[in-house]
Amino acid sequence: MSLIPVFVDWLTIRQDHGDGCSPRINGGRFMSIDADGSVEYLIDKRAGLEGSFNSRFELRSDGSTVEFSGNIARFNRRDNLFGYDWSETIRRINALLNLYSIPPFTAGKLYRFSCRR
Repeated sequence: MSLIPVFVDWLTIRQDHGDGCSPRINGGRFMSIDADGSVEYLIDKRAGLEGSFNSRFELRSDGSTVEFSGNIARFNRRDNLFGYDWSETIRRINALLNLYSIPPFTAGKLYRFSCRR
């Protein structure tokens, strides 16, 4: 049985580093206020970061939890006919996180995987 190559297109990944020492990165905040004027909750929005060739990804860090969302195979590439495999996808995302002094994603449990045929 031969393996079918898997190329990652769009990925949203989140990891809690727990130390609270990562830089805070967001694109603003959503705030919910109840009828009495008390703040119910605050949510950091993802920051949209632009690359060349009309590419972008979104990043959010609250100091301990880091989230990346985007198509790393498209980022800064003129074409993206083929994406990258899982390990290369994570390596490239971690290289971007390093530019913002954010700790890298580490291997862990895969919660959901989808494949279209």
